[in-house]
Amino acid sequence: MLEQSLKRWGITSSQFRILNTLAKNEKLQPKELAQILEVDIAASSRLIDRLVAKEMVDRIRCENDRRVCFVTIAAKFQKEILSIIEHEKRVEEFFLEGISKKHRESFKSAISELSKQKKYRSGEKGQSVIF
Repeated sequence: MLEQSLKRWGITSSQFRILNTLAKNEKLQPKELAQILEVDIAASSRLIDRLVAKEMVDRIRCENDRRVCFVTIAAKFQKEILSIIEHEKRVEEFFLEGISKKHRESFKSAISELSKQKKYRSGEKGQSVIF
């Protein structure tokens, strides 16, 4: 459902995760984004490249060290990302309506653990795990 919802903005759920993380952190280095999102740096860089091409994020070079760059949400996209985040919150609320806060947290925790296990097992044999 998240993928369907994000299509109207032309982004994937992985790209949304980067945008959402940047909205909370203002600016991050690509390697910091990779760590937060638990993806490898190459995957993070590809996602960032796509968002730069869509003019949703900017890469900014550090003035003190030109080798270092930061990723930020593009100024002209600031307002739109807030709309997207608000929309996604409403979608999440719709699906979790009627479920107690305790059970919501348990559900999110279980999904997170499943995701980690899938990544772990995929990394072991280079194959995806199908549930």
